[in-house]
Amino acid sequence: MVLNACLIIKDNKILVFKEGNIWNLPYIDIDDPDRVEILLKKYVKDNLGLLVDIVQIFNTYQILKNDKNINVNVYEANLVNEKLDPKNIEANFFSVDELNNNEVSETLKFVMSEL
Repeated sequence: MVLNACLIIKDNKILVFKEGNIWNLPYIDIDDPDRVEILLKKYVKDNLGLLVDIVQIFNTYQILKNDKNINVNVYEANLVNEKLDPKNIEANFFSVDELNNNEVSETLKFVMSEL
């Protein structure tokens, strides 16, 4: 399984959304490298109201979830517009220190350790 996540940083804060009780990066489940950037941009626009440009791969991680190995590609993205407008999800920008006081996904833990 391959997940592709989007790392968006504004004023030293990371954009995350709440999935259950856990904060996570916006991501999509797709294993088609030719469509990843287009679909990540669409997901962020449709769900968070933000326009982004995918810049480059930040890193790739392997996590274990429900006894399955999952590869997670994290892409850096720049904001084109800065008005966050989440659709039916809880989302916001948080500093690493703020996120350290909350439950976060394994992928987000890896990313936070590198910032």
